[in-house]
Amino acid sequence: MSGLENGEVHEILVPRWDKSDPDFDIPRALLNTLGFLRSEPIRAVAVKGSGPVHARAIGEGAIVEIYRDAIVVASPFAARDRGFFNKFGLACSILGFVGMAVFSYLTISMMAHSIWEAFDIFGLLFLVCAAGLFLLATIWFYRMLGLPSDWPILFNRKTRQVTYFKVNFPSLFRFNRQVPVEMVTRPWDEAKLRTYRSTLFFGKTFRIVHQMALLWGDPLKPEVLKDVVLIGDPDIVDDGWNLALWEHIRQYMEEGGPPLRHGETLRKPLNPKPPLQFPRDIRDAAGGGPLSVHEVDPLVHSTPR
Repeated sequence: MSGLENGEVHEILVPRWDKSDPDFDIPRALLNTLGFLRSEPIRAVAVKGSGPVHARAIGEGAIVEIYRDAIVVASPFAARDRGFFNKFGLACSILGFVGMAVFSYLTISMMAHSIWEAFDIFGLLFLVCAAGLFLLATIWFYRMLGLPSDWPILFNRKTRQVTYFKVNFPSLFRFNRQVPVEMVTRPWDEAKLRTYRSTLFFGKTFRIVHQMALLWGDPLKPEVLKDVVLIGDPDIVDDGWNLALWEHIRQYMEEGGPPLRHGETLRKPLNPKPPLQFPRDIRDAAGGGPLSVHEVDPLVHSTPR
């Protein structure tokens, strides 16, 4: 996954932090929605003037598009294909709804020819409520299938801005409300880099993983955390691969580094759903649109590894 050889993942050039966040007070609302913020950062780095963070710079497996003046990095939510999980959940929800609806109908039919008792009424209410919940779950899983495959992050070295989409999911109970698409643009120079240790569910078990994020304060109260975006895939080993990815991004933004290294390729999507697309003004500011494979190839192969 990482493209790092044995031992190279440990060539980290910034010390561990392992204390409370040095720059921000974290609002409770963010703590409730982004659980990893409850843990102490493993490493805490100011993006501006940080210097190298890893001995190697690696963009393999993370860069999805290249513009004339920008690169687009996949979000962690593109690391796994959610299609099977959502289809399985949709099938189970449909079966549950049909089953509860049938039992409710049979119960009503039997009650129509007998004296109602409290147990019968409570049983019918339970079946109706269960059918309603299964129906809501059916709608939710169906809407989940329509989500984009990725919420990408764009790094523009000409404007020195970072643009990303907030990750939003359908509401279980407000099924008539559209999933909002929220785009955020923040200055590169004001970002703070963090790595965290958190626990994620991987289908069969929970695992401790390492994640990387960019943080920004509120423009009116810089000491209060406002915006957070995760970058790089969760790693069960340590934060070395993510920091090697960050070194690639840092060199691209700060030192005129290449969009990809020699031998690296653009990341391919895991499912046919298209990712969220940046609006025209963002694409124009990045150079007018993503480069084709033929335009990218000379940039990659003209750069030494």
